[in-house]
Amino acid sequence: MKSIMLAALLLAAIVDAHANGLRPFQDSTLARADDVNHNFGYLDDRIDEIVSRIESPEVTEVVNCDSNPDALQQAIEKARGLNSLLSISASGNCNRINVANQQVSISNGGNLTINNSGGSDATAPTVTVREAGVLAIYGYPLINGGANTAISIYGQSYFVGAYLQISGGVTGILASWSNFILLGNVSFNNTINAMVLNSSTGLFLGKLSTGNVYTCDGSVEGPPACLTITNPSSFSTAFSLNNSRLALGSENTQIIISANEASMASHSSLDLRNGSLVLSEEFKIEGSSIITATGTAGETLSLTSDIQLTENSVVNLDYDNSDDPNGRGNFEINGNIEVNLGSVLNVNGSSENGQSKVLFKENLTVLAGKAVLTDTKMQLGSQDVPAEINVIGGQLIMDGLTFDKLPSPSNAGAPDINVLQSGTLTLIHDNDSDPTPSCSDIDDRVAMSFDGKTYYLPFENVNAVPHDYGDFCNSP
Repeated sequence: MKSIMLAALLLAAIVDAHANGLRPFQDSTLARADDVNHNFGYLDDRIDEIVSRIESPEVTEVVNCDSNPDALQQAIEKARGLNSLLSISASGNCNRINVANQQVSISNGGNLTINNSGGSDATAPTVTVREAGVLAIYGYPLINGGANTAISIYGQSYFVGAYLQISGGVTGILASWSNFILLGNVSFNNTINAMVLNSSTGLFLGKLSTGNVYTCDGSVEGPPACLTITNPSSFSTAFSLNNSRLALGSENTQIIISANEASMASHSSLDLRNGSLVLSEEFKIEGSSIITATGTAGETLSLTSDIQLTENSVVNLDYDNSDDPNGRGNFEINGNIEVNLGSVLNVNGSSENGQSKVLFKENLTVLAGKAVLTDTKMQLGSQDVPAEINVIGGQLIMDGLTFDKLPSPSNAGAPDINVLQSGTLTLIHDNDSDPTPSCSDIDDRVAMSFDGKTYYLPFENVNAVPHDYGDFCNSP
C-alpha cells in the first residue's frame, strides 16, 4: 500500500516539478551540467520531502484564512494520501473543509471560524469527514452551518470535537455509519436538528479511562463537561436516533438541552446521567429502543416532556444505592408517561430515609405494556390539577415504598389508580421495615373495572403467590 502511495506521489511531484522548478531542455541542444544537476537536485529534494512526510508520524502546518479563506482546505488537500497525521494550527475565517481517508487534527490558532462557504457545491456541509477519514477539532473554534449541515460524518469515519461551538445550519452533526466523540464544552445554537445519527454512535465524555478529565471551563478542577443544545425554534430537534447509540451519561458530564422534540427508533439507545432535557413535544421511544439513566450522589437529571414508549422499547432507571457505596443521584420526570404494548418501564428509586431517588410528577398510563416501580415517588400532579395512574390491559407492579408513599388523594376523594380491561396491579412488600398498606388504603386509591385485577403480597406472605386483592381483603 505504501509503495503504491509513494509511486503516485512521486509521479505527482515530477509533474509539479516540471511546472514549477525544473529547467527545460530543447531538442538538438546540449544539456548544461549545472542545469542537469539542478534538476536532479530539485527532484531529490521533492522526493525526500514526500518520503519524510509519509514516514513521519505527524506533519505540522500553520494556516491563516484571513488572507486566504481556502488555506485550511488547501493544507488538507496537500496532505491527502499521506500515511501520517496532519496537525494544523488554523486561525481566521476559513471556508469549507473536506477530509477523506486521512487523519487530520485542527487546533484553534486564534479566532478560528469555519464557514459554510467556498467550494463548487453551495449545498455542501461546512465540515465533511468521509471514506474512513479521521478528524479532530479543538480549542473553541466556531463551525457555522449556514443554510446547510455544519458537520457531516459518513463512510465509517470518525470525528472528535473538544471545546467546540456549532451554530446555525439545518443539522449540527449528521452521522451515517460513523462515530463521533464530544469532549469538554460543546454547544449547539440555532441548529434545526442538533444531532442526527443513522447506524452511528455518538459519545459525550468528561473523563477518559486514562484518567484525563475535560471540564466545562477547561480548568483542572473545573465543573463537569457540559453539552448545551439551545434552539427556540418550534421545529427544532435535539437528537434523532435511528439504529444508533447516543451516550450522554458518562462520568463528569452535564447536559443542558432545550428543543422542540427528540426521537428514537430502530433499536437505538440513549444513556443519560446529569443535567436537564426539556422538550416541548412528546418524546417518542420506538422500535425496541432503550433509555438508561443512572447517577451518583450530587447529580440530578431532570426530564421535562411527555414520554411515549412503543414497539417493545424500554426505559431503565437504576438508582439503587446498593450498587454504589457513595450513593445515587436523583431523577425526575415532569410530564406524562405512556407505556404501550410490549414496552417496559423499569424503575428502582432506592429510598433513603423514606425519600425516593426517582420522582414522577404527572400521569402514568400502562397501556398493554409493563411498569415495575420499586421505591418510586409518584407525585400525581397537584391539588389544582390532579393526575392519576391508569392500567389498561397492562401490568403495573409497585414494590417497596411506591404505594405507601403516594400523596394524599387530591381527586376529590375519588380513586387515583384505575385498573381496567384485564389490566393488573400488583403490590409487593419485600422488606419488613416497609409499612404495609391496609385493605382500606387500597379501597380508597384503587378502582377496578372490566376484569381489572389487583394482587396484594404483604411481607408476611413474601414466599407465597400474590393474593387476589378481593379474596385477601374480603375473606373472613
